[in-house]
Amino acid sequence: MNTFTQYIPNFVECSSPPPEIPFETIEDLLNIECVKYTAEIPKFERFVLDGHYLMVVLKGGLSWWIVGAIQDPTKVPLPQWDGGHYKVQYRDGTIAVLNGSVVKSLCGDVITLKDGTVVKYLRY
Repeated sequence: MNTFTQYIPNFVECSSPPPEIPFETIEDLLNIECVKYTAEIPKFERFVLDGHYLMVVLKGGLSWWIVGAIQDPTKVPLPQWDGGHYKVQYRDGTIAVLNGSVVKSLCGDVITLKDGTVVKYLRY
C-alpha cells in the first residue's frame, strides 16, 4: 500500500494538514479527487515524478506545479521530471523555448542562462 498527500501551499490557511490517502495502483492514484481534477485542467499534458513529488505538466512543458507527495514513488510507473521548459526572448528579438537544464536563475521576467546570457521570460 502506498500513500498520496495533497500539496497545499503555505499561504493557504488550513485547520488541519491534508490526509494521507492510500492507493495501490496507478489507476487508484489517478482517481484520487484532487489528482483527477488536475487532469481535467485545460492544456493538461501529463503527470511526472520529481523525487517523492507528483507534478502536473501543462502547455508544452511551459507550466508545471506540484500536486502532492507520494510515500514510495518507486512503485508508481510515471516518467521523471525533465526540468521543464521556458519560453524566452533574446535581446535581438529571437524567441525560443529552452530546456530547464540551461537555466541558472529566474527572477520575475528575467532569466539568466548558465552561459551568462540574460533573456526575457515570456511565461507562455
